Amino acid sequence: MKSLTDSGTSFQTLREQFQEWVNQACQLSFSAVWCTLSSTVTLGNIKEVFRFVAVLVMTLVIGLFSFWRDTHNLGLRYIREVGIFLRNITPFLQSLLAFIEKLIGGMYLLIAMVYRDWRRPSAPPPSYPQRGQSPLYLPQGQGAVLGAGGSRVVKYVPPQQWVFKSQSNESSPS
Repeated sequence: MKSLTDSGTSFQTLREQFQEWVNQACQLSFSAVWCTLSSTVTLGNIKEVFRFVAVLVMTLVIGLFSFWRDTHNLGLRYIREVGIFLRNITPFLQSLLAFIEKLIGGMYLLIAMVYRDWRRPSAPPPSYPQRGQSPLYLPQGQGAVLGAGGSRVVKYVPPQQWVFKSQSNESSPS
C-alpha cells in the first residue's frame, strides 16, 4: 500500500514541476528572451559553429577515403585469416561429422534390428549349465570347452573351419 502512495506523490511532484515550468514560460517576456539570445548568438559564435562543422565534414570525408583506399588490404588480411582458421578447424569438423554419422548409423541399426526382431523373433539362446554342474551336451565343433573348476575356456578355431550363417539360418562353410 505504501508503494501506491509513493508513486502517487511522485506523480504529484512531477505535475507540480511541470506546472511551475509552464508558469515560468508564460511569464517570460519577449525582451528577456531577445536579450538572452542576442548575447548567445553572436557573429563570432556563428563563425565557430561553421568552422566546427567544416572540420567535422572534412575529417569524415578524408577518413572515408582513407578507409576505402585501405579496404583491399583489410579484405586480403581477412581472407587470409579465414583461410588459416578453416585449415585449422577442418580436422575437428571432420571428426564431428564422423561422430554424427556414427550416431545416425547406430540409430538406423537399432531400428533395423528392432524391426527385424518384430517381424521374425529369434529363438532364445541355449541355456548353459550352472557352475559346478556337468554339462549335459557339449558339441564338438563349437570350440568351447570346460576347464578346471567348471570355467569356460575358449578354443582356437582356424579360419578354414569358420561357419557363417545367412539370414535364413543356414550354415555354410566359406
